[in-house]
Amino acid sequence: MTKAMNQKDIFNAYQKFTEEYIAMIKDFYQKGINSGEFIPHNARQSAIALMSALDGVLVYMALDKKLLFEEVVESLNYRLVEVLLNDNKK
Repeated sequence: MTKAMNQKDIFNAYQKFTEEYIAMIKDFYQKGINSGEFIPHNARQSAIALMSALDGVLVYMALDKKLLFEEVVESLNYRLVEVLLNDNKK
């Protein structure tokens, strides 16, 4: 990332990717809110939290071989998806 910050073309590409990634995840949350599947909340904040969690956990999984993929998926699913489900739709 430090090298990307120093190279304008790489930095711009990463910046564009990040903006598109957040927008895609935000749309996922917003569709859930609009359909009543998710409780009303700030979709952009949830998107940023999920993106950050996914981005960060990849490093931890590379460093800690005891960190299981299934455990990570279950944890992120609960904390960033299931808690937002509308009780009337569960």
